[in-house]
Amino acid sequence: MNIERGIQAGRSMVEMLGVLAVVGVLSLGALYGFRQAIDAHYANETLDGLSLRAADLIVQIGRHADGGSEPSLEEWDNNHRTRYTIRLVDEDGYPFQVERVTSGVCRKIAEALISIADVYVGVKENLTEVVRDPNVHPCDTAEEVTMKIYFDSVNNALADVCECEEGQECVDGICRDIEVDE
Repeated sequence: MNIERGIQAGRSMVEMLGVLAVVGVLSLGALYGFRQAIDAHYANETLDGLSLRAADLIVQIGRHADGGSEPSLEEWDNNHRTRYTIRLVDEDGYPFQVERVTSGVCRKIAEALISIADVYVGVKENLTEVVRDPNVHPCDTAEEVTMKIYFDSVNNALADVCECEEGQECVDGICRDIEVDE
């Protein structure tokens, strides 16, 4: 009996593990790129909403200077949908507050606004001003942070609308008496 041995064809276990490792590395790269793209989308969406609301606020400040009502702090109707809630805070300078922002989106928003606004970031009420320090970034303090944004253009509009008398100062577009400490 003459039995011929056939040649076996196939891949070795080492080759298969090598292919699996390459696929894993490529998948990690794709997931990282996807996360970056999603963060960029949410940041752009939020920046768009902020710019629309800031422009609306500047128009309201101008109307107030011409004898109209004070700028409204009511919520804007949500025709311009954003992932994060943007609201106007009732305090000096009319800052916009964006809550529960993820750190990746926070970094992108802060980088985009650093030259045209004062940006504060933190958890709850413990906010820190964003400065250009590559080693420390307040966006990395927690998984979700709160951002408070004071636009220079809004502050300039507020300063330009007042023609106050002596002994008064312009605060949020309204002439108020200067308090003198005795």
